[in-house]
Amino acid sequence: MRRQWIEIWRVTFFLVVVAVIVAGCGLSVGGSPTSSSCDGIDAQLGGCDPNRPSFTGIDCDSVGRETGRQLNDRLLTIYRGPEVVGNETRAIRANHVMTVTTSLANAYLRKIGIIKACGVDEFIAAAESEFSSDFRNLAGTYLNDGPPMTFEDWLVEWRSVVAIIDMEEG
Repeated sequence: MRRQWIEIWRVTFFLVVVAVIVAGCGLSVGGSPTSSSCDGIDAQLGGCDPNRPSFTGIDCDSVGRETGRQLNDRLLTIYRGPEVVGNETRAIRANHVMTVTTSLANAYLRKIGIIKACGVDEFIAAAESEFSSDFRNLAGTYLNDGPPMTFEDWLVEWRSVVAIIDMEEG
């Protein structure tokens, strides 16, 4: 059951990421919001939040580190906060943050023209260098609504989201 749940989340993430890529093609990171999405990211996922992740880096390493810092801080806020907000559990809110942050980093890498020079492994290594020990201890715990998992499980899940960096580089 646990593996089936993980696979359902993995497929869901992949579909959300693909939808973000398709909807975001040709849009700039600072585009005008619509009533349901901003820059191709659904408003319900946080795509239109005024404090959504932003980036200023000039190379893969710096954007990766910015992504890592933002994931660390934003996810720790969720992990330490209430179990449920509205109808969303920590796992659901955390997965939204992971997807939105990664999607915006991907869009930024494309906007500044370095997507081909930025591979998944390099990006993840840079981001991971910014993860605190507290984050590493909690990330797997709230990966899903089932039994706690490990940071390594979380990293595998995030890697499947970060794969968008290597998609459609042309």
